[in-house]
Amino acid sequence: MNLLSKYIRKFLIFMIDVTRPFLGCPGCCRYTISCTIYAKDYLNDEETPLYKVLWDIIKRVFSCHPFHRN
Repeated sequence: MNLLSKYIRKFLIFMIDVTRPFLGCPGCCRYTISCTIYAKDYLNDEETPLYKVLWDIIKRVFSCHPFHRN
């Protein structure tokens, strides 16, 4: 993993921590592990390329919204 990718991952984790209290509604998540926790865990996985991590996080966030039918 290169240095730029490492700093981008750290910045994204920081942004998730800062914005998490303002996003979503408690109990509305479709998944058992919330999307923010999933994103933070996945960003910490240094084996997976950053572009794949970002794509998978975006897909998950768009599939998990409060008005989705379970």
